[in-house]
Amino acid sequence: MVPRAWIAIVIAAVAVAALLITRANHAALRELRLGAEAERAQDVDGAIVCYRRAASWWFPWSSAADRGVQHLQRLALDARQAQDAPAELLATRAWFAALASRRWLIRDSALAGVAARLAELSVQTAPVMFGQGRSPAQRRATLQAQLSAQDAPTPLGMLLSVIGLSCWVAAAFLLSRRGFDADLQPTAAARTLGTWIVLGFGVFVLGLALA
Repeated sequence: MVPRAWIAIVIAAVAVAALLITRANHAALRELRLGAEAERAQDVDGAIVCYRRAASWWFPWSSAADRGVQHLQRLALDARQAQDAPAELLATRAWFAALASRRWLIRDSALAGVAARLAELSVQTAPVMFGQGRSPAQRRATLQAQLSAQDAPTPLGMLLSVIGLSCWVAAAFLLSRRGFDADLQPTAAARTLGTWIVLGFGVFVLGLALA
């Protein structure tokens, strides 16, 4: 018979995970709605801030946070087409920050392209900040290298995140299939699977912190 303490731990872990995911998704959807309202009011700067906040509420398979990134990309491209350098700089900064926060999940070429454009815009709008007496090409190259190098994910953090997430999801799936008998009583496997759920979630969070 599985001790009730372990059952309580499993239930608590699942409840906390569900609460965190619900909170993040709700907050991201709220920021998306505020961003759309800001766009309708022609407040592009306000919309960029809202979409950046939506993107920051990211968790695996979060479509709301991904939509925030997509809106930032759209606003940056729209500003570029309109030749509005300040608006494009603000949107591109937010776009780059959103991508950099999950760079271990995206292609390096995609991030490098945004970094290159951000470096170019930064030099154009504030050339003095990025090195007096140097050519624009030199300043762009220096800034792009700094952008590409910052916050690089560590291999250990990436590995722990992948392992933790895999264990967490797999154990939760197996618990739903083998953790309870026909009478909804915990089986002997419930204790082991519950332990793996807790450990997987903890390793996943640790990996994100280290990455």
